[in-house]
Amino acid sequence: MAAAAAASAANEVRLGEAIGEPPHVEVRLRQVHGSIGASAAASAAASSSEGDGEVSSYLLALSKTTPLEAIRVPLAARLALPSEAILLMYEGKTLDLACTLGDNGIVMPGPAARRAGAKVELMFDSDWEIVENDKKHVAALLHKAITAEEEARIEERAQAEKLACKEEYRRQLLREDQQFEEYIEKYLGVSQERQAALAGDPEVEAVPQHHIALCSQDEVQLIERLMNESASIPFKAKVLRVYRNEHPTLLGRFLRAREGLRAGNIERRRTHTASIWKNTPGLQGIAELEAMVNEFPMWHGTTSLGAAGGICEIGFDISCAGSSTGSVYSPGFYLADDPRVSHGYTKAPWSVSSQYSKLSVMLLCRVLCGNIKDSPHPPSEEQKEQLTAKCLGPGGTFGAAA
Repeated sequence: MAAAAAASAANEVRLGEAIGEPPHVEVRLRQVHGSIGASAAASAAASSSEGDGEVSSYLLALSKTTPLEAIRVPLAARLALPSEAILLMYEGKTLDLACTLGDNGIVMPGPAARRAGAKVELMFDSDWEIVENDKKHVAALLHKAITAEEEARIEERAQAEKLACKEEYRRQLLREDQQFEEYIEKYLGVSQERQAALAGDPEVEAVPQHHIALCSQDEVQLIERLMNESASIPFKAKVLRVYRNEHPTLLGRFLRAREGLRAGNIERRRTHTASIWKNTPGLQGIAELEAMVNEFPMWHGTTSLGAAGGICEIGFDISCAGSSTGSVYSPGFYLADDPRVSHGYTKAPWSVSSQYSKLSVMLLCRVLCGNIKDSPHPPSEEQKEQLTAKCLGPGGTFGAAA
């Protein structure tokens, strides 16, 4: 009997400090169905801190003036149950937890009995409907948390993939930009820095005589506006880039020819494109045209970037004039005041990459027209020869010797 009593006492667990204000009453709590390990959670909670064996009862000191509700919290925490699931009973009667021990009609042990170790004996049980609902609630919360965590991982992966796609797209654009720059350098012309580097390289046999300079975005917008507004019918051209051709030799020829025209008797004319140029300050900043010699901005379309690069390097070559489209008005260099006319000669568009696709190249030239002869109808072969002779003058030639 002594061994059994010792074992029973050893399996009693005190639930924390005394509850409420003195005086206190010692209360022993036993489960209705015997051992405390009736649920897996309670059994795990009991054995995790008390070692081997099941807990036989719980002890606590409760104030006589404290409602029994106060017992729920430490007991529920010990059993890993929701506090509202705890039920307390005395002599087969379920107690009102909002009331004190005395209010529930519980007989307190007297002083002598308390000194002898007597305690208020209460039974407890759990409302398993509440327990099961709590389990479902916890399971739902756990499922929600797991789902939210998984959704967060999926969103994180999606964002990472999105960022990776954006980065790859950015790199692709950079690669295409580089590809386009190489294409420009190969077929249209090199920058001034590159031209100087080639000139200083003893292994380079032929150094380009011209270089090109990329114009600002403001200048691109000015040229795009000029192209669309100077067209005889609506023209919605999108100008991607504008390059200025710098060629000292060609510029020198141009300036000498303009100086020669100044001494002539030039009948001044007007063109639509020149009028827009004159009334647009930004275009005046690009180049000031001399109206007294009929210097006009005029358009020229070519079928390829390489053809445009050839004109930038050596000027218009009479040997190539009409090679692709013929010479309706006689041999010469064909330019137009209407960009749509010149654009028609660019033929099929060409592409370098997906970003740089469906492209055409147009030259905007400063043209010294001098005296102008109107020819409303294509001339005959004889008239072509006469027209050419009048344009060139005695001993006149095309090209560099002009």
